[in-house]
Amino acid sequence: MGNTLREMADNIEDATMLDAERGEEIIAALRAAAPEIDPQGTLTPDRLLSTDMVTDLIDRVLPGWAISMEGTASRSHGHWTCTLRMSGVRDNDAYLGVGHGPRLPLVLLAALLKATAARPAD
Repeated sequence: MGNTLREMADNIEDATMLDAERGEEIIAALRAAAPEIDPQGTLTPDRLLSTDMVTDLIDRVLPGWAISMEGTASRSHGHWTCTLRMSGVRDNDAYLGVGHGPRLPLVLLAALLKATAARPAD
C-alpha cells in the first residue's frame, strides 16, 4: 500500500482536493485496517469529500466517539481542527485523532486515519 494511515493523514491535511488515485489508496488502507468501514464495498473517492459521508465512516469505525470541530468556514482560506476521542465527557481522555487543514471533510478524514492507526487491534 505504500503509505501508512498516519502518513496518508499527514498528506491530505493541507490538501484542498483529493484525486482519485489518492482516494483509492486511502479507501484500500481503511478497508484493510477497519473492514466495517465499507461493508457493501460502495465507498468511492468522491464520497470522501463529503462531510456527512466522512462523519458516517467515523461512526462505523469508532461508534460513540466524540467529534470536536472548530474552524473558519471559508472556501479559499478555511482552517479547521478536528479531534476524535473516546469520550467527550472526561477532560483527561487522550485525543487519538487530530486533523488540521483548510477543508472540513479532509480534516475529518485525516483525524479518522490517525485514530484508526492508533486503534488497538481486535
